[in-house]
Amino acid sequence: MYKKEEDQLATFKEKYRDIPVPAHIDHYIRAGIDQASKKKKRNFRAVLSSVSIAAVIFLFVLSVRVSPVFASYAGQIPGLDRIVELIRGDKGLESAVKNDFVQMIGKSATHGGITFTVDEIIADEAKMIIFYSLEADQDYHYLMLGDLEITDENGKDIAAVISYGSPSDANEQKRTVSDKIEIDFGHDEDLPEQINISANIDVGNSPSMIENKTWDVRFTIDHEKFANHKEVFPINETVSVEGQKITFKEIIVYPTKIAIHVKYDEQNSKELFAFDDLAIVNENGEEWASINGVSGQEYIENEEFIFLQSNFFEQPEELYLQFTSIRALDKDQLEVIVDIEQERLLKSPDAQIELLEVSKRGSRVDLKFVIKRSEKYQDDVFYQTFAHQYYDEDGNEYETLDGFGFHTSDDDSEYISYLTVRKPEVGNNVILKISDYQTRIEKDVKIKVK
Repeated sequence: MYKKEEDQLATFKEKYRDIPVPAHIDHYIRAGIDQASKKKKRNFRAVLSSVSIAAVIFLFVLSVRVSPVFASYAGQIPGLDRIVELIRGDKGLESAVKNDFVQMIGKSATHGGITFTVDEIIADEAKMIIFYSLEADQDYHYLMLGDLEITDENGKDIAAVISYGSPSDANEQKRTVSDKIEIDFGHDEDLPEQINISANIDVGNSPSMIENKTWDVRFTIDHEKFANHKEVFPINETVSVEGQKITFKEIIVYPTKIAIHVKYDEQNSKELFAFDDLAIVNENGEEWASINGVSGQEYIENEEFIFLQSNFFEQPEELYLQFTSIRALDKDQLEVIVDIEQERLLKSPDAQIELLEVSKRGSRVDLKFVIKRSEKYQDDVFYQTFAHQYYDEDGNEYETLDGFGFHTSDDDSEYISYLTVRKPEVGNNVILKISDYQTRIEKDVKIKVK
């Protein structure tokens, strides 16, 4: 059984050996998220493992498209042709560039024949995108930033989720790289006066001329260009979907993204994970903004901000918020419990989750699950079933060491999920938390926004 899937996994692992995931990949993503959680007492609902990050980068690069009109426009402006690929089909950012919502920077630092340049930025009170380039005086296997630190004019860490990674063509010999750093403030944060970037540069086997070197770039943000660019639409409307009450409080539209403020009733019997098709449409029913790829969700107790692509510079006469389906699960079914000594599944929400294998390696335990999707819920939506936190019998919290998964068939009827955990300090049971699941609650909802 699952011989085909085992062969697929072997192929899957071989492919990922060829993708140069940097040694500091966890620092790239998780450090920013930890920083935001500690300083702002907020957290983002989903964090991908290093293998999953590589998978998303790989798949995303293959799937993006750029508007021909925008490409033609940007190509006529010196220097902006690089941004075409870096924006990667984000219509909101394309519109920002077309409306001159870009600050030229051109600040550089050089060590050992390698120059790090901050070329341009797009910014508002919700997010900043820093477009940068790396240029070397000789060919390297790859060029990428490492150990990135970003501070304000007072030398304080920026309280934000900071994401960056390896370029998509990192296997090629090269002397130049163009990419971007995304600094996600969440929403309604004061832009700093100045940004200080400190970074190392990884070229694989680093020559001595750049060992222990740090590239420092500082630049001032043009507040006159970027500050006070948002539009707020109060809603304060509550809807009930299969007995679950949801209040849409407001929508905040920034040039870089849209934040939808949602509150869930504490008495709801279900945990609501994610909207499948949440979108904002205009008076003609045309999609004005929607969830694009892996969307962020900033969660604060029973409230969250759901982020969509922006369309700030387009001004339709009417706007409506609509959706038909939400992934949800009863709150008393959110645990999956595994006895790692008896290698048994003790609890799961339903028969759709099966424990296939428990493999012990010293203090580490590899868990392999198959998650079967019923015919009703087979789709191509990517989500991670298990949270990164897990617990022992006394409620002590741990972090998973690794985790990834993949579909085993073209119809998405089965999903294999791998998790690596440490043996619990108390007892033999590992208690996993479900962070997303296939079951849905459904209702056609349409709310007038403008």
